Amino acid sequence: MKQIIDKKNKIFLFILIFIIYTPLFSVPFFNGSVGGSLNFFSDKTDFKPITTMNAFLAGQVDFSDSLVFRVGFNFDTENIFGDNFLKQAPALFNLDEVSFNYHGNMGALSHYVTAFLGSPEPIGSPLFFQRYFGVPDFSSKFLFTQKGSFSNEIYPISGIGANYMLKAKNLSGGIYFYYNKISVDENALQRLPKPNLGTPIDGSESDPGIQPSSADAVAANTSLNFDLRFTASGTSSHIDIGAGFSFPFDNADSSGEDVILIIRKANFHCGLNAFIGSTFMTNLTFQAGITHLEINPDEDEQVLALDDIYCFIEPRFVTKNLSFAFAMFNIPSEVSKQLYYIENPLGINVSIYSNNFAINNKKAEIGGHITISLPETKLDLDFSEIELQISPFFTLELGDGQFDAALKMNILNFTSFKNALMNIGFSVGYQVKI
Repeated sequence: MKQIIDKKNKIFLFILIFIIYTPLFSVPFFNGSVGGSLNFFSDKTDFKPITTMNAFLAGQVDFSDSLVFRVGFNFDTENIFGDNFLKQAPALFNLDEVSFNYHGNMGALSHYVTAFLGSPEPIGSPLFFQRYFGVPDFSSKFLFTQKGSFSNEIYPISGIGANYMLKAKNLSGGIYFYYNKISVDENALQRLPKPNLGTPIDGSESDPGIQPSSADAVAANTSLNFDLRFTASGTSSHIDIGAGFSFPFDNADSSGEDVILIIRKANFHCGLNAFIGSTFMTNLTFQAGITHLEINPDEDEQVLALDDIYCFIEPRFVTKNLSFAFAMFNIPSEVSKQLYYIENPLGINVSIYSNNFAINNKKAEIGGHITISLPETKLDLDFSEIELQISPFFTLELGDGQFDAALKMNILNFTSFKNALMNIGFSVGYQVKI
């Protein structure tokens, strides 16, 4: 009997060692992308030039068919030609994703279990379709971001957590649990914004730069979150739906006594990302969502603010030599500040571009965006605040990567030569697969 037990223990130990160490002895496979850009514009207070830089890295290591490790991050700098020329430029670092993903099969079903830090596969980005369904990138050119694939999101699934996903051939469903803590700094929007035209970010009097905020200026929003996600991917249509609740909590009751956990209210969020058609033919992108809906608001809070509503509709028309796109959008400022071409949250855009030519046998693309927008989302629109932005752009396959350049011009502010220069921004960047 003892020999039988010892034999069973040895078999169990062998299986356990096999499960744990098989991924480690497999030959790891790495792939990813890295890129960066330089942004040039003028300070509106003293008319001096500003140059900022941002860069990103995203990659994954496949230890085996079952275990994948992913990492992604980006950073933004202030003026790199500031007081310390090319040295010690203040910067903000953002961790996009650190995750371990385990994949297993059971008949026709696939199971995925992921532990993560950051914001993996946000709803609004085609990243989820690319990873799990092999769908080519179908994101809008107008929603271009200089920070990789992570910045375009309808609402964030962000923090420390885990998720489980069950996938059939063209369908998947998942559940997310995660903890998040966000410090709401009243000066945060003035520190390191994207290079909006005419906006100083070099530490002048109207911009405090990166400064330690006082404790009174910072409020922490600590929450537990629960989300459900459903995805369907076919030959000519793809849809990604997510919804969930955020439960802000405290560790003290109303009398100030310490408690383990107290939840007083819940917030709802949801998002829809749909693409119909093909990138090679006429297609439609539709995105909508609510970033924050107060279920039981305090007296000084709204149930739903207009700035918490996300909506983006863009039909694209593809011909042999030329493509057109028309977009209507209302994008919350927390999302739009990550997007290069969007200066204001509410507006319309027309894009015209062509990629049917080459330079020295290298594929190239040229085009432009014409955007009419308003600086604030509200019911009583003030059309005297309309801004007209024209943004020509150019991309070229260069080496193993892609070079891109873009120019942004706020035309209606061209009232003088000085104002014209303050309302022009220029960007050059390069990204490569590794």
